[in-house]
Amino acid sequence: MSSHPYAVRQLAQALKEARVARGFTQRELAERAGFGQNRLALIEAGQVDLRTSTLIQLARALDLELVLTPRRVLPAVQALTGNQADRWRELRSVRGTPIRVLRRIQQHITALERARLSSEELPKVKKAVQALIEVGPNLGLSTLQPLRRSVHWLALARANLAQAEQPLAKAAAQLQELYQTLPAMAHLEQQASQVQRAAYSLEDETS
Repeated sequence: MSSHPYAVRQLAQALKEARVARGFTQRELAERAGFGQNRLALIEAGQVDLRTSTLIQLARALDLELVLTPRRVLPAVQALTGNQADRWRELRSVRGTPIRVLRRIQQHITALERARLSSEELPKVKKAVQALIEVGPNLGLSTLQPLRRSVHWLALARANLAQAEQPLAKAAAQLQELYQTLPAMAHLEQQASQVQRAAYSLEDETS
């Protein structure tokens, strides 16, 4: 059993979920944050105590901000930062729904199969996509970015069949990790919705 405090492990899990939601591999995020992949792996596993400077580096690399807020006013602060549901609806209208992006991924897979591409990674991509499609409407909008990054890798594979294995491997890893993280991401979206409802309730009470 890990000797690190629960709060450290909880923060490590939140960082991992934020990375997956933004479609970054560990290597990509580590490069953006300016340190090694091995260090990031230890951080995400909750095996190291985060320094404030490291946490700030990771937050900036994930396009996040660290904010210290009194717990009693947190719902009001979240309300003031904007309507998250509206932003997600806007994202849906601009970039499509997760299931539509998955259909696009399937089109890339079909094209690669028709090209008679010999690859160990393509079946992995196909299996991961099928698993995500079975989840179907339960996919949250937070899955859009990693799904679209998978589309990018598959498009690169189609553009250069002779060197398709590496982008296919990245697409497979992205989709597999997304599927494994879905329960946690769904929990975060549910929490965000609950906080938003609490903020509206607080506004009603103070108006």
